[in-house]
Amino acid sequence: MRHWYSILPMILIMSCTADIPFVTGTITQAAPAAPAPKAEPPIPPTPPVQPLRAYGQLVTFPNQMACNDSALVLNALEQTHEEEPVTIGHAEDANGMVQSVYQNYVNRKTRAFTIVMHMIYQDKKLTCLIGSGKNFYLILPEDIRKRLKEPTSQWIR
Repeated sequence: MRHWYSILPMILIMSCTADIPFVTGTITQAAPAAPAPKAEPPIPPTPPVQPLRAYGQLVTFPNQMACNDSALVLNALEQTHEEEPVTIGHAEDANGMVQSVYQNYVNRKTRAFTIVMHMIYQDKKLTCLIGSGKNFYLILPEDIRKRLKEPTSQWIR
């Protein structure tokens, strides 16, 4: 009987975490209250499903180009990014009037490039950034490459 009283405190301590068989039954701790269910965020409405584009079907994307005064853009390309123009071309309307001029600017050391479009907007010269990237290569036709005595840069192929 003495042994019983010496282990009773241990049985009571252990009963706080688990069911323990007891001489006359089971001592159990009251089950903790169930946690409140978490509120689920509302599910946003599903956007309408776009039909799959058929092969060869024209896709039009909205153009959102960054444009600014030509002098500011060209100064940034030439001074800050050390890029210089390497190509030029223009787009005409049905009457042969030039609507815009396109150019590629390239940094000869890093081969970083920028494609720009120049235009007149509200009687001001604007330049718009179409895109930029790395690893520019100028691909020339074979006959032009043969006429070049020395390719002056690693980016001419």
